[in-house]
Amino acid sequence: MSSYVRPDGSGRLIVQGLDLDTDADPLAPPPIDGIQARELCRRLINVLAAADSVRIETLRVGQRALPADGLTVAGNLGNTGRVYALATHSGVTLGPLLGRLAAQELLLGREEDSLAPFRPQRLLDLKDIPVLQAARFAGQQ
Repeated sequence: MSSYVRPDGSGRLIVQGLDLDTDADPLAPPPIDGIQARELCRRLINVLAAADSVRIETLRVGQRALPADGLTVAGNLGNTGRVYALATHSGVTLGPLLGRLAAQELLLGREEDSLAPFRPQRLLDLKDIPVLQAARFAGQQ
């Protein structure tokens, strides 16, 4: 399996192995000397030849907010207007637009038509929640 590597500042790297995610538990991160850590180091050496002396500093399990149907959620929860939900997988690309539209809804009290298909109420009506597939490449998770 492959891993993804990116710089994390101060000479550090972040290494991700999507296939290792199936056993990942955010409440119990794996130990830095455990099986997952050793596997990530092995994979890093395959990507960067000079990485044979690296050591794991920390192992973290990250999770993204992903609504049940995989689509963005944007809008008030219930009829009171007291709780506004905004969750998306595409936060980097859609964040500026979603932020502007949500702010307009909240400040002007007027629903934006472009957000209509993404209202939270649609999730309450789901009878058959789609089965989400495991991520196969970076950016899909």
